[in-house]
Formats: sequence, structure tokens, C-alpha cells
Amino acid sequence: MILNIAMLIILSLFIIFGVLITINLFWAKHQNGIYSTGDIDMSYRYGYFIQSIIDENGNKAGYEALLRYYDPVDQKWKFPTNFKDFSLREIIPLLKDVLPRLNEESGFLSINITLNQMYDLRYEWFIRWARGTIYPMKLRIEISITDDYKPNLLVKRNIIKNLKKSKELDVDVILEKIESTNVFLKKVKWMFKDISGIKIPFSQYRKTGDDQWVDINMGEWKRIATSYGFEIDVTELENSDDIELADNLKLKYRQGYLIDKPNYGESDFK
Repeated sequence: MILNIAMLIILSLFIIFGVLITINLFWAKHQNGIYSTGDIDMSYRYGYFIQSIIDENGNKAGYEALLRYYDPVDQKWKFPTNFKDFSLREIIPLLKDVLPRLNEESGFLSINITLNQMYDLRYEWFIRWARGTIYPMKLRIEISITDDYKPNLLVKRNIIKNLKKSKELDVDVILEKIESTNVFLKKVKWMFKDISGIKIPFSQYRKTGDDQWVDINMGEWKRIATSYGFEIDVTELENSDDIELADNLKLKYRQGYLIDKPNYGESDFK
């Protein structure tokens, strides 16, 4: 009798174990982050351009890797509109290609991923790999949220889990493309306790007319950042007024055409 019960328990454990493996495999195959959601035409040449980022003292602090593709018809490098279809696996060889162009043993490298990739089960594996690959440079992850992205509670839980894991691994996660509306603030506020910073494009805050309304100005974002304990980076710096505003608000990392244009060539990280 006891033997039969023991065998039944063992059999039940095997069944449960098999079901869990099946569920995990099904989950893996249906994740947008690790497997492509669409056909990536690799006849185009994809690659990362790099753009310098400076600190508040004007010293070069790191780079952002910006994904581009080369259109052989137009013979121009363009921004890929299918970035959301890229998987973490497809980013790996492109990231490896960047490394020979970065010859310095300090600073950081920022790469962009989608929120789908952020909540993927293999996200931790990816950032461990990327962190080790670019060492001694520090890894930074940049994410953004689109107007039509509406994560459910399970997705939010997984994203928060991976945000916390990123901090444990000393990987900063920056929420970029910050907008100046209350609607946007409400949409992203659930991440504020776990991100390392936000990146604000100055184009969102340049008034083009008296009828332009800004719900949340730069000073208010500074107050929000201070209350949650994260940093503010700025991008799209185009003139001396932008630099002056960044100085007045004591914003650390700056980026834009005024500082450096994205390029594919050799870099002089000095």
C-alpha cells in the first residue's frame, strides 16, 4: 500500500514536471522579445550607429547605440520601422559589431530594447551576456512606451521584476522619449520606483507658438525625479540655450546633434 502511494506520488511529480516544461516551452516560443514577430529582411544591412553622450562638465561619458539599416535602393542609412519585430537574439551579433569601434576601457554603452523584450523570460540572460561582452564599459538599457502599448498586470509584474533584476546587476534602465502630458505621466508612473532614470527630448519642450500647451515642464520633471530618486538625461540638444537649461536644472547626461551626430565609423572615445 505504502509502495503504491509512493509510486503514485512519483508519477504525479513527473507529470507536473512535464507540464511545467511544456508551458515554459510554449511561453518561450510565443515571446516577442526572443523570437521575431515578423520577417526581418536581412538583405538589408543592419547595424548600430553610435552617438556620444557627455556629462555636465562636457566630458564624454558614454555612447548610445542606435539601430539603423542600409537601403541599397536609396543608398542611405535609415531608422528601421520594424524595430519592434527585432528579437534579443538578433541584437546580439549587431552589438558584437559595435565593440571594435569602441576602443576605450571606461564609460557606458546604452542600447535600446522594446518593452516586449524587457518582459521576456530571457531578459536576465541577455543583460548578463551583454554586460560581460562590453566589459569594462557599463551597460545601460533604454526603453520607451508607445501610445498603443497597454500592458496587463502580468506583463507589468514581469517588467518590474526585470527592472529590479537590472538594478541587482548594476545595469541602469532609462525610460526615454518622455512626453510633456499628464496622460503620458499616468501611463508610465508605475515604473518610476524601479527605473534608474528618464531621458527627455528637448523638442517636446520648445514652444512653437502661444497656443502650445505643456502639462509638465522641465522643472516639474526635475521635482518628480527627485521625489522618486532617479536621474534625468536630456537629448536633442541643438543650441546654447539647451545647454544653459540643462546646466540650470543640473542635468547630468546630455546628447544631441550639438554634441555629436550618430556615426558608423571609428570612434575616438577620449
